[in-house]
Amino acid sequence: MKKIDSDQKYHVFVSVNQKKIQVEKIFVRIEGGFFWLPNVKYAEVTGIETSSNKIITERMLLK
Repeated sequence: MKKIDSDQKYHVFVSVNQKKIQVEKIFVRIEGGFFWLPNVKYAEVTGIETSSNKIITERMLLK
């Protein structure tokens, strides 16, 4: 989490596949499992890539 000078708000940043992304939304796909131990198939991070200012979505497969 980092405060940005341009808007004086805090934003979350992550690195996915060698890309730094300012997070706008996270989606987690769950199929089955239990309440305390869900079976997570993948997670998607959508946000703005800091180097190009393009909106991108990166999917991380979880096993």
